[in-house]
Amino acid sequence: MGYTIDYNLSASQNIHFSQWHDYIKTPYFSQAPIVNSKNELQSLINNTNLGTGFLLNYEKTVSKNLVATAGVDAIGNWNPLSDALTGVNFPGIVGGNTFPNVNFDGPNASTGFGAYGGGFISGSAIGTIVAWAWCS
Repeated sequence: MGYTIDYNLSASQNIHFSQWHDYIKTPYFSQAPIVNSKNELQSLINNTNLGTGFLLNYEKTVSKNLVATAGVDAIGNWNPLSDALTGVNFPGIVGGNTFPNVNFDGPNASTGFGAYGGGFISGSAIGTIVAWAWCS
């Protein structure tokens, strides 16, 4: 979802503003899916992604051949990761409701079980640009 606003300040100047916002939920397996997703040993992760962006741009026609532009943008991303199967009663975790991530080591190690739990990815960025364009 997003919108754009364009406004002419004068015959030679204009300003543009855009904003977008998006929410996506896509599950994926954090390890090989060797059991059904309803099994306590499953490795299905809920991948929720929430992103937002802003863009502001100013343009000035200096002459019939020269255009100046300046802009700033900002983006943000929020991405919590969680085990897709809750309500699991595993006695090794007091008060837990998901199966823990279990890995094995050694030359003959088997595939791990459970989901890589509790991850969280967040990021943001701000950028600016000033440019001159010569059009012949």
